[in-house]
Amino acid sequence: MYVLQRLAQPQMAPILDDSFTRLSALFTVLSGAGLFALHHYSVVTARTLLRLAMVFEIVVAFSLAMVETWRPFDAATPLLGLSAVGPWILFVAAVIPRSPGVRLGIAIAAATTWPLAYWINSMRLGFVTESWRQTSIWPLMNYLFAVLAHLLARWTYGASAVTPAARELGSYQLMWPIGEGGMGE
Repeated sequence: MYVLQRLAQPQMAPILDDSFTRLSALFTVLSGAGLFALHHYSVVTARTLLRLAMVFEIVVAFSLAMVETWRPFDAATPLLGLSAVGPWILFVAAVIPRSPGVRLGIAIAAATTWPLAYWINSMRLGFVTESWRQTSIWPLMNYLFAVLAHLLARWTYGASAVTPAARELGSYQLMWPIGEGGMGE
């Protein structure tokens, strides 16, 4: 991707050559490969893998935000489009099953990586924001995507009043008990 990006968009070279951005991208790729290996070789339980996937969501969001906030935004030019963090939050919500409350917490944490990355880059590179009104639209949209992820989790996995252990059944929903005995319920 690095070589392809340099060929297709040479103006991205300063961003791609930044050591902090490269380390962030490398950590993201290695984290993804590690999650794949843990899953493929069944090294950890499914519950642990889901917890690690939640951390991975935040790591990828931070890496995306570091690239997007590498330079100051021009106050004379409106900020168009969306941050890549928002669609990432929604994609993960559709793929990784979590209860609505947990999903909202992780989505908000992922959305918060954008202002954090902007602050880190502004301190590190010494740029000053001209207009917070203009710059705040992308983080606000990311928080909107976090709310959409929460609503998607509520729609997909429900918010029933069953115990937290029963909600961990994935995409199944516990309606009522069908029986109990000496070995279980």
